[in-house]
Amino acid sequence: MKGEGFERLPLWQAAMNLAAAAHAFTDQPLFRPYDFLRIQIEEAAVSIPDSIAEGFERGTGQELAAFLFLARRSASELRYALHSLEEDPGFASLQTETLNLRRKTEGMAEQLGHWSRVLRKSHRIVEPTPAQQSRKAYLETRRRREFLYELDQMRTVGMSPAQKSNSQERALATVRTERRRSCL
Repeated sequence: MKGEGFERLPLWQAAMNLAAAAHAFTDQPLFRPYDFLRIQIEEAAVSIPDSIAEGFERGTGQELAAFLFLARRSASELRYALHSLEEDPGFASLQTETLNLRRKTEGMAEQLGHWSRVLRKSHRIVEPTPAQQSRKAYLETRRRREFLYELDQMRTVGMSPAQKSNSQERALATVRTERRRSCL
């Protein structure tokens, strides 16, 4: 994915075409009294390529999948707005155009869903989950403690019992400090 811009993605290009079609659709005089509806349709349509681009530029497959989900939500919002226009008798003259735009939006939603599923199933791009990151931190802390213990054992060879006790207390204090740091 690196080295290529989101502009080269066929899905992003299709989303841009859908956004342009939505803007052309809402430029019709029938929408002038319905500013809120025009804005809803245009913002939902523009949000689709915007989410694809932002997810792609994030650099990880998980983030891209999350932003594809957001893009799909925007497509659903656009589909809803178009569906409500189909039901509104005031927009009956735009029935064919509304239906065509809704079908394009449904196709876009299917593509977004497919790509998102592929990304989630792919093992190549999955980043560590928080649980895996916690386990990694735990293992690092454990290795550090074991190392400190072994180091302390090497130091205490040939020491008197009192000296060993002082050394072990210092090692224990170091381990406690490490634990507190790992919890922060």
